[in-house]
Amino acid sequence: MPAMVNRQLEAARHLLVRSTRVPVSTIWRAAPRDDSAPAEVDGSIFDHPAPAVFRVDYAALGGDGTYQQVRIDDDLVIGLVDLVSPEPTRQRLWADEPLLMLRASLSADCAYTVPGLPTMRFNRPEVVIAYVPQGSEVVVDVHARSRQHGVVLLMNADRFLPRFGLTRAELPPALHPVLNGAAGAGRLITLPVDPAIAQLIEAMTHRLLAPALVRLSVAGALMELVALVLDAATRNPAFAGADGLRHRDMQLAHAARNALDAQAGRTPLLAELTRQLGTNQKTLKIVFRRAFGTTIANYCLLKRMRLAQSLLLEGRLTIGQVADRVGYEHQSSFTAAFRAHTSMSPKEYQRHRPALDIALNNAPLHAAAQGA
Repeated sequence: MPAMVNRQLEAARHLLVRSTRVPVSTIWRAAPRDDSAPAEVDGSIFDHPAPAVFRVDYAALGGDGTYQQVRIDDDLVIGLVDLVSPEPTRQRLWADEPLLMLRASLSADCAYTVPGLPTMRFNRPEVVIAYVPQGSEVVVDVHARSRQHGVVLLMNADRFLPRFGLTRAELPPALHPVLNGAAGAGRLITLPVDPAIAQLIEAMTHRLLAPALVRLSVAGALMELVALVLDAATRNPAFAGADGLRHRDMQLAHAARNALDAQAGRTPLLAELTRQLGTNQKTLKIVFRRAFGTTIANYCLLKRMRLAQSLLLEGRLTIGQVADRVGYEHQSSFTAAFRAHTSMSPKEYQRHRPALDIALNNAPLHAAAQGA
């Protein structure tokens, strides 16, 4: 087995380790296919399950996981990464067009080097927006035997605003130099991975879909990812300029949200929450609304209603049990709150849950039709 893996690695090396630089425009505009792959490479290693999707199976190379490259359009490519490489890999890119990169990682151990500048190392959960000016070379080194898990966006920086329907005023000031072509190579924004972004990374990298639907799914999720990242940057004092929250206020807001999220079916009293966080009610209300664009009470209500909707659609609990699970002492109070939120009673909402036995019910009819 090791000998076979070594032969496969040797045959695949020209794709995983490139000594020549690849223009980024060819990645965006060329079909994700490399017809020069040697015949010795097993078709299960490099796969093209759909016209816009290219996939590498690292398990077949002695590692683990996969890399999927999805071409959204002529100036944007998404990499979906959840892999462990058995050997170090190196790619050389030439920014023949201005390159904007967004990395959202749950785990990483790699480095991007622009000759003459300090290396950008990625070795922890984080969100990074980086820029490489036109004409620069980028060397990408991925370390062996380390988990790489995340989403990587590569696109033409000049197309960022029209691609996502944004205006300059909607971007944090830290990104304005990119629009002027005045930014230097390197990180522009670095943020922690919050729970919403972490869930989106997990969904994008592990969603099981028919290959023909992968591009559609990734394109939709990408819009949400960009919105979440820009929203976080706009609220972060390090990147938002004078309009951003102070660092300690941002920490307080996130601590409050984490405390609320930890109470799955129970909303703590505001006095209890402020005592737990060592602040006062007025400050907490103001900071929370500025950080997340909603009140604490509305955030808790939405969280409880979403959980209730999920439980009702599962159909495993009675309405009374659902009410208790989401923190209501009386079913009537829950019903009134649920109706106000969804314009339906819990019983009406539950009627819309999918019937799990549709396929079984249709099977005899299908078989009978075939017999006829």
